[in-house]
Amino acid sequence: VKRQVAAGIHFLVPLGTTAETPCLSDEEKVELLKITREHAQGLPLVVGAGTNSLAGTLRNMALLEPYGVDYFLVVAPYYNKPTQQGLYAYYKAVAAATEKSIILYNVPGRTGVNITAETTLALANEVENIVAIKEASDSADRLTEIGAMGEKLRLYAGNDSQLFTVLSLGGGGV
Repeated sequence: VKRQVAAGIHFLVPLGTTAETPCLSDEEKVELLKITREHAQGLPLVVGAGTNSLAGTLRNMALLEPYGVDYFLVVAPYYNKPTQQGLYAYYKAVAAATEKSIILYNVPGRTGVNITAETTLALANEVENIVAIKEASDSADRLTEIGAMGEKLRLYAGNDSQLFTVLSLGGGGV
């Protein structure tokens, strides 16, 4: 955390799904978040809370929110392969469970499901606290369509190979 802060980053992403987060106990998640907050020097924390079930995601959010969450990063439910209607209902329920801002995380290569641009845009237009998406689908068309939303939905590259395109659209990287 200290190294990242010293490097001049704009926010920290503890408990992201690329790490070992799915294998951590609740106590380990809380401890990791406490340590991150302690050394974050006021930087926002985008905290990974998504799981493969709505109940699990909501449980993570309730567990972690008291420890300095600024945003929740919520991956599409993995393994279950919900429909677009199911994804819409899932994210709507997640957003309704908190006043914190939600960042969608679309990584179909890992989850087995792709949040379509249409579903993403519907959520952004209809759910006030869905504010961004971390996009890792490698679709330039999708990036352009989402990037066109401008300030309504912030776009973050989830893959290094997308960073240039996302930056050119006014987004950023995670």
